[in-house]
Amino acid sequence: MDIVHEPSAPVPAGHTHFRRLTLVRTLVKAVSILVLDHLGEIVPRVELVMLDEHGVPRFERPPGRCLRRRRTLADMVATFDNIRLIGPPAADGDYIALNEHEIVHLHAYPQIYAVPGLYEHVVQERLRCRSPQVAVEGFLREMTRLAIEPSSTTVLDIGSGTGLVGELVRGGGVASVVGVDSLTEGRIACMRDRPGIYTDYLIGDLGSRSGTLPAQLRGYALGGLISAGAFGGSHAPPAALINALSVLPVGAPVAITIDERWMDSSDPDGFGAAVEQLTERGDLALTERKRFQHRITTTGEPIFYDLIVGTTGG
Repeated sequence: MDIVHEPSAPVPAGHTHFRRLTLVRTLVKAVSILVLDHLGEIVPRVELVMLDEHGVPRFERPPGRCLRRRRTLADMVATFDNIRLIGPPAADGDYIALNEHEIVHLHAYPQIYAVPGLYEHVVQERLRCRSPQVAVEGFLREMTRLAIEPSSTTVLDIGSGTGLVGELVRGGGVASVVGVDSLTEGRIACMRDRPGIYTDYLIGDLGSRSGTLPAQLRGYALGGLISAGAFGGSHAPPAALINALSVLPVGAPVAITIDERWMDSSDPDGFGAAVEQLTERGDLALTERKRFQHRITTTGEPIFYDLIVGTTGG
C-alpha cells in the first residue's frame, strides 16, 4: 500500500518554538499497513514509525520493502498439492514431506495440526483412514441395541484431536460430546476448524495414576465412550481405558478401535490382556469385535485394527 505525503508548509520566521512543539507532538505516528497473518490472510496492523522534521515517516529499512518473517509451517504448506508420502515406512512409522525442505512424522501432531485441514488431507484422504467412521457406526449400533436415545446422551470422546469423531457422532444425533486429548494443539485446531462440536474439550492424561482428569469427567454425567485409534502404541496405555470406563455408569455403550498389534493377549501389558481382564471382572460386556482396515501405509500396505464394541458392567 502506497503512502502519499503532502509537502510540509514552510515554517514562518520567528516560529522556531512552534516548530519544536510540532516535532515533539509528531515524533511518532501510527501507520496502518497490510500484512499476511499465519494463515495467509491479509489483515490490517498498526505500526509506530518515527517521523522526520517534516513529519514524514522515517523507515529503518528502504521504503517499499517489508521485514522478512520467519516462515511458518502454514507458509510452507500453502496448498496440499506438493504433499508427498515418504516410503517405505521407517521403523518408527510413516513420514510425509510437506515440501522439498520439510519432512515430518505422521504423528508430529503439533506441527500438522497447525495447518488447517492438513491432518484430514493426509490421514483421511491420502491414507484412507476409516477408524472414525467405523467407531461411530459401531457406537450408534450399540446405542440402538440398548434402546438409548442419542439426543439425551452425553458421550466421552478419547483422543479428540481435530474433532472429526465428535463431528461424526454429533451428526448421528448425539446431544453432547465431551472431548479429551493429551495435546493442547488438538484443542486449538478443533476450536479453529470445528467450533461448537464439543460441550467441553479437556486436556490431560487419563493414564496417569495421579491425574485429576477422571474426577473432572465424573461431573459431566457421561452416558457413553467412543475412541478412534487413541489407544495403544505411542498413544494412551491400557490404564487410560480402565480409567475412562470407570467414569461411566453401568449399561453405557462403548466403541473403540485399536491396532491389532496391541491386542495380542499373550502380552500381559497389552490391550488384549486388559480387555480380557475387564470382561472377566464384568466391567465390560463385549457385543461386537471385528477386524477392519484402519488405513494404508505411505506405500499402500493395509494396516488393520480391531473394533471393540460393548457395554459397561459393574
